[in-house]
Amino acid sequence: MHEESPDTIHGRMKEGAHLAGYGLSRAMDNLKWLLEGERFKELSAGYADVNEFLRGTEPAFKLLRIDPKERKQIAALVKELQPDASQRAIADMVGASDKTIGKDLGAEYSAPKDEIIEEITIPAAEKSAPLPWTTDDGFDPGAKGRREQRRREREAERYVGEAAPLPDDKYRVVYADPPWKYREHGVSEDAGYGSTKFHYNSMTTEEIAQLPIGNLVDDNAVLFIWVTSPKLNEVWKIIDAWGFEYKTSFVWDKIRHNFGYYNSVRHEFLLVCGRGQSTPDAKKLYDSVQQIDRSEVHSEKPEEFREIIDALYTYGKRLELFARSKRDGWDTWGDEL
Repeated sequence: MHEESPDTIHGRMKEGAHLAGYGLSRAMDNLKWLLEGERFKELSAGYADVNEFLRGTEPAFKLLRIDPKERKQIAALVKELQPDASQRAIADMVGASDKTIGKDLGAEYSAPKDEIIEEITIPAAEKSAPLPWTTDDGFDPGAKGRREQRRREREAERYVGEAAPLPDDKYRVVYADPPWKYREHGVSEDAGYGSTKFHYNSMTTEEIAQLPIGNLVDDNAVLFIWVTSPKLNEVWKIIDAWGFEYKTSFVWDKIRHNFGYYNSVRHEFLLVCGRGQSTPDAKKLYDSVQQIDRSEVHSEKPEEFREIIDALYTYGKRLELFARSKRDGWDTWGDEL
């Protein structure tokens, strides 16, 4: 390996999951070699620092579908070789949340002794309180019960930051990318790969349908709503609850393949739904299949689709639901703003 260039090693890391015989052990060896002596700075990509390099390596470990124990090993390796590496950059690389990596590193690295003493000091009046995994009468519910309690605690943590109230206005154009909740069979609860819970707060179909979007739209309006194949049978409940009717769809061909249970998924649907008079202002007919390479940001949609919407509907107030950033000419709502 030492006879190969950093670019060759890095390229193998990023594409290794597609190569026969390439596994986590080789990926970690490659990562270690690039981090030692800061060889990553020799890459032609010109990474300015370790955090930029880790983000540029993002696909490697996501595609290998690492488990929680392996994720901790990777985080510990990075921090050992590059102490300046941020939790956020490591999280991006392995497809986990910043909080998850913080917990992983906390298990590997202890705070100074005086900080630990200060952190765990318990007032005398509270020393007799039951342990967090016992019931009020001191009964231990066992491993299953403790896992359920931890799951509920994580659920509560996820919703600490909630979205602002919905706007009080009327809109002609609504663009929505719902945070679908998946059962994710075969994906570990603590694993970052493919799991939505490590990227955004998800909602059930019923929770999404209950949002009073129908009260926010004009009598003549259009809804563009994203949906994946597993949720096609559920999205109609939302469309109906919000007061729209399905009209047609766009297909986003992502070019690169992604995780799936029955096939290798490379597409999503953008459904077009109308209320009253909803035909476009422009006469141009856009191709219903748009081939646009996906980004490395989980669930991020191409800006080209918003440009199509703006070109088709040339006037009227517009609202983006579940937005991740603010946009000129659009009102935005979501808990990631």
